[in-house]
Amino acid sequence: MTSHPILCLSTLAILIIQFHSTSQQLSSFPPIDQVGYLGKTQFGAQPDLINSARQPLLENHFPILEPNGTAAHQSHSDDPDFIVSRHWGNLSPMFSLPPNTFGIQSGPEVPSGCQINQLGSEVLTPFGRSQMFQLGVSYRQKYGFLLPFDPDQPHDEQKQALPVFRTTSQHRMYHSALNFAAGFFGLPLEGKYHQSIIIENKGFNNSLAPYLSCPNSQLPQRADAGPRASQIWKDVSLKEAQKRLNQLVSGIQFSISDINTMQALCAYESVALGTSEFCDLFTPGEWKDFTYANDLEFWYSSSFGNPDSAALGAGWAEELLARLTQISPTTGMTSINLTLDANPVTFPLDQSIYVDATHDTVLTAIVVALNLTSLAQSGPLSTDKRLEPRSFTSTHISPFGAQLAAQVLTCPTAPGSSSTSKSISLFLGD
Repeated sequence: MTSHPILCLSTLAILIIQFHSTSQQLSSFPPIDQVGYLGKTQFGAQPDLINSARQPLLENHFPILEPNGTAAHQSHSDDPDFIVSRHWGNLSPMFSLPPNTFGIQSGPEVPSGCQINQLGSEVLTPFGRSQMFQLGVSYRQKYGFLLPFDPDQPHDEQKQALPVFRTTSQHRMYHSALNFAAGFFGLPLEGKYHQSIIIENKGFNNSLAPYLSCPNSQLPQRADAGPRASQIWKDVSLKEAQKRLNQLVSGIQFSISDINTMQALCAYESVALGTSEFCDLFTPGEWKDFTYANDLEFWYSSSFGNPDSAALGAGWAEELLARLTQISPTTGMTSINLTLDANPVTFPLDQSIYVDATHDTVLTAIVVALNLTSLAQSGPLSTDKRLEPRSFTSTHISPFGAQLAAQVLTCPTAPGSSSTSKSISLFLGD
């Protein structure tokens, strides 16, 4: 069997997993470098799909069955292309967004004349292993050329340090990070990177779980602002569905909370089991209202509508700045863990690609800290009427498997000029 000795570099947070084989494994299950007989293999160049003029569109990560089109759908839908799974708010699987989604006409492709020098990525929790694995494959196809070495070839760690990817100690976060790495590097993972695991618990600074370091964000009047606003909207928007569904049963009366739970079960059952009978119970308009209820919760609890959001996202923004400037953070005014971030082993500043795994609510706080005001340009969300169109929707910003990528570009200062300057491009959702 494989043993997992853990090197604890700091009592505050970091764990770097290192694998080796026991003597029993050496005799029964020797590693491939001892087995040998690999054949004559030639390794090609690393992929760089991000430099292509065309980019693939991600439709979904997982085979989810759309509803069959019951009477509820057929009688209320005026849009034959309506896709229910794109109206679950933050519960929606991530999909590629049109270039003008956030008010900017741009795509993930590299601008003409520019080169990518570095990549930082905020990869969020998936709804399953397949999603993170496929996302890792996607990033390898796009950004494999940024790696300082070919992970598929023998590597000398003395000459080139392994990249450090970060995640939190929460079970699903850790396994999401491992599955992303499996897709990005390919199995086995040994000797290809270091997985940094930052403790997610009270008493430990962690920019990937900053709410545990900010007592004010836990105060009920702030933490519950989103659920309160969302409930006001649910009480208004779900009355018709409540009346309709109560007419179908006897001996029980569904509450507004019951109806909302059925909608949530449609999303959760679909991503867990592939389909859900609850999805057929609601109309396209009611799914849009469901999305809006989730948007209200995120807006007022974790994003532009909450006074703590900028402070919660400031820790990761400070780390992004450190990576861009290659200057280690020196003050502890945010949620960063200085024990880790001041150590070049646990927080290196010379990588060409970084990957951090965090939570959806942290991402919505980070966009506030980064002052991405185009996401808030339509203004605060009303609780008595669905705001349409709106710039802020959790389906686009923080769905399952969402990602925020920061590209460092070197571009000509003017067309045809030999002088260059660096710029930063941020891509949310693809």
